[in-house]
Amino acid sequence: MSCLTQLTCLLFCIMSWNKATNAFTPSGRRRAIDVNTGLHLFFAEAAESNKNNNGHSSLASKTPFVIERIGDNPSQLVFEETAKMCIDVFFNDDPNPNAPWKQVQLSYLRNLQQSDLLNRKTSRRWRNEMFVARQVVPVSKLDSNVALKKPILLDFDGVVNLPHNIHPNEDFVKDQVIGFVEVTEKTFGLPENENSGTELRPVLTNLAVHPSFRKSGVGSSLLQACEDIVAQEWHAHNEVVLEVEDDNPKALAFYQKRGYQVVFEDPASRRYDTNGFFLQKKQCTKICMRKILDQKRGSFNLLQSLRQTVFSKY
Repeated sequence: MSCLTQLTCLLFCIMSWNKATNAFTPSGRRRAIDVNTGLHLFFAEAAESNKNNNGHSSLASKTPFVIERIGDNPSQLVFEETAKMCIDVFFNDDPNPNAPWKQVQLSYLRNLQQSDLLNRKTSRRWRNEMFVARQVVPVSKLDSNVALKKPILLDFDGVVNLPHNIHPNEDFVKDQVIGFVEVTEKTFGLPENENSGTELRPVLTNLAVHPSFRKSGVGSSLLQACEDIVAQEWHAHNEVVLEVEDDNPKALAFYQKRGYQVVFEDPASRRYDTNGFFLQKKQCTKICMRKILDQKRGSFNLLQSLRQTVFSKY
C-alpha cells in the first residue's frame, strides 16, 4: 500500500472518529472534538512540562479550585472538614505534632471550632456568611470508590486556575476543603467616637488556607467573596474589619496589599497556646484593620436586583 493511500485511510478514520465523539468544554458547553485536538493537547502538555521543568511558574502549577457559599442548612460534614483544616492551619505547627498531649489539644480545638461554626451559622442573632474553597481534581486522580461518591462537575465557569490543556474527555469533581473564611455582622468598637462600641460592623474571621495549596489565589478569592457579599447584600455597611496577630507579618502584608489599613492595636487580646503540656490562653497583641468598600459596586448590584424585581412583575 502506497504512502498516499495510508495517509488517506488515516485521515478518514480520524474524521469518522471526530463526528462520533463529543466532549464538555471548560465553559460547560458540549462541542465536537476538533481533528487536531489530540495533537494540540499532546504538544500543549509537553510545552507545560518543559516550562515547569525549567522552573518557570505557570497556570498548570496552580491548584484549580472553586469557592462555595455555605447555605443555611449545611451538612455536618462541611463543618467537620472545615474545623479540621482551620485548626491544623492555626495550631498544628509544632515541631513534634505527634506528641500525645498535642493530639488531645488539637482534638479539643477541632470540636470547639466545629461547634462554634455551627452555632454562628444557625443563629439568627447576627448575620453571617461562610465560604469554603474546594480543590477541583480529575476523577482519574481519585480512588474509584471515592470518585463515585462525588458528583461530576459540569459547569466550569466558577473554577479558578483550570488548566487550558485538560483532556476533553476528562471528568472533574470538587474534592477536599482547602480554604475557609467567614464574615459576621456584630458589635465591634473603633476609636472614632463614643458610640463606636455599640455599632454593628462586618467582621471577617478565620481566613485559613491549607499550606499545600497556597500561592494559587485561594486566600484572595475567599477575601473577595466576603467583600462582595457585604457590598452587594449588606447595604447598611461600607466596610469590613478584621484582626491580625502582631507576630504574623505575612498576614499583615497580605491584607495591606488588598487595601486594608491599620486602625489600632489591642495588647490585651488573648489566644490559645498549644506549645505546652496544658492547653491555655495567653496574652497577645492583635492589630485591627479596616477596608472601605467600593460603594459603586454595591449600588450597581442593588440597582440590578431592583430592576429584576420590577421586570419580573410584568
